[in-house]
Amino acid sequence: MFILLSHGRNYDPVLSPSILTDDTIWLSVDSCKYATPLCGDSVYIFANILDESQPWVECCVGDPGPPPFLGCCLNLTCPPTATSTSPKWFVMKAVSSGTVTLQMQRIEPHFNNWWGIYEFYYPCFNYYLWGPYDAPDPPCVAGLTIEKRMACKNDYCPAYDTIHYDSLSFYADSGKFYYLLIFLQGVYSFDTVYSTIWQINSGEPEAGILTCEGITDCAVYAITTNTGVCNPSTNMFTLSGKIFFYNPPQTGSLLIWDHNTGYAVLYNAPFTSPIQYSIPGIPCDNTQHTITAMFTEENNCTLSTSYLAPVLCPDAVLTGGGQVCEGDTVYMQILLSSYVQTPVNFSINIDGQAQQLITTSGPFPYTFPALQAGTYTIDSAYNTVCAGSPSGMAVATYWPNPQPYLGEDITTCQGRIVVLDAGPGYLSYKWNTDEITQTIEVSDPGYYEVEVTDNHGCKGKDGININFVAAPQTLLIKHN
Repeated sequence: MFILLSHGRNYDPVLSPSILTDDTIWLSVDSCKYATPLCGDSVYIFANILDESQPWVECCVGDPGPPPFLGCCLNLTCPPTATSTSPKWFVMKAVSSGTVTLQMQRIEPHFNNWWGIYEFYYPCFNYYLWGPYDAPDPPCVAGLTIEKRMACKNDYCPAYDTIHYDSLSFYADSGKFYYLLIFLQGVYSFDTVYSTIWQINSGEPEAGILTCEGITDCAVYAITTNTGVCNPSTNMFTLSGKIFFYNPPQTGSLLIWDHNTGYAVLYNAPFTSPIQYSIPGIPCDNTQHTITAMFTEENNCTLSTSYLAPVLCPDAVLTGGGQVCEGDTVYMQILLSSYVQTPVNFSINIDGQAQQLITTSGPFPYTFPALQAGTYTIDSAYNTVCAGSPSGMAVATYWPNPQPYLGEDITTCQGRIVVLDAGPGYLSYKWNTDEITQTIEVSDPGYYEVEVTDNHGCKGKDGININFVAAPQTLLIKHN
């Protein structure tokens, strides 16, 4: 059983800023920033000293003062119907999912002396319930949104002349936190109201279990892991993510380390959840790694999780290609990181037609001849670990060699001029006579050869034999 005594604090307009912040609270008794943990197996008795002369309010960020605050978070959930007094905040943590039923009771009558009326009665409860939250860090007040509202009751309660019970039921998810505000409505007095609250269905089947452990203690409750891309030059990656925690120590460091490698990062106080971390240089080994986050000043404030380190897959890149003349060879290259596990299989495609599978253990770059003209791509690249993302394209072009034609061998009479023509359209001509023109004139017998070069740099040759014979002599015919 817990006994709590709350006392009032009057609003002082002289000290209030013109614009209130999240840390500014104007209320008469309590604040969600100092919510009391509520456990399912405990009964709480608390005393509220009423002071209706000053209205209480939990102010929203940026809500201008002084009171009343039209943008108050309470107004976002249940519009107030009368003066609200005697607020009390509780925070709950569920360690087992199920229905939680809370019962509230005023344990002695309230003395009302408003307007000169003196009477005793038992006032009823009103409440707001927000949740679920991942951490008990007070969501005051930005987190008290209508999206997080689970239940509310804000009525002007009639006076009860006998003991009256109010109850609230909600479904609690394991590991989640909930905020409960209970208060009075329409009570006018400077009297003190004593109240109790407890989980009435604690221990029953299907009931959620509330715990106080871990609410005020330091706890790391979540670690996210994002594995970066393997660097093909180093076969390493960077691990990054966030560390979520609450109630951290005020001094010391937050140590985050990878168990498999021993690589770690250190962050010094003060701490604000979540903390973004980054650990570079972890090997891409395709194995399960364990990462731990621990506060050095709180040995029990730690959490570990596992993640799968990435592996360098065969992200092959096809390069090479080119244009050559017939008789030469075009070569292709497959680029691949030396850290990739071999052997690797490559499926080559030429002009849309799949070719025979290439399986190789390197060395890389892997070079192979293009046996035919066409556009080459890699359809797939894979090993026994994973498939890569192939890319690149190479084109092989084989130009036909030029074929100049000088004709058949020529035999002609001495004294005649023979014109040899290698044909038009070539980039250059080179005769064995050292002439460089398309045509040459020949008057001497012999073997004549020309080499031509086309626009692609391809060469071709042809030759011809030229023979000259003596012309027949004129015969003189004598007549007897």
